[in-house]
Amino acid sequence: MTSEVFSTRINIISRKSNDEEGPPPLAQSDQLNCASGNARIKEEIMHVRQLIGENQKALSSIVKAVSQMQDQVYLGDSK
Repeated sequence: MTSEVFSTRINIISRKSNDEEGPPPLAQSDQLNCASGNARIKEEIMHVRQLIGENQKALSSIVKAVSQMQDQVYLGDSK
């Protein structure tokens, strides 16, 4: 392989890797908008997690109440 061919291949490889760097950096206003959006998303996630926790507690109470009713029905049937 001649040095010219080798040099050409190196240039092609380096151009490809430069093309794969990704999108250009965002403007400061775009960065602030993204940060603001991310903060809102995090708040929504925290709110959803809170709602899930409340729902789990409510379901647990319902299951407990149903279990107690079943126990009362079984006790009533055994008399």
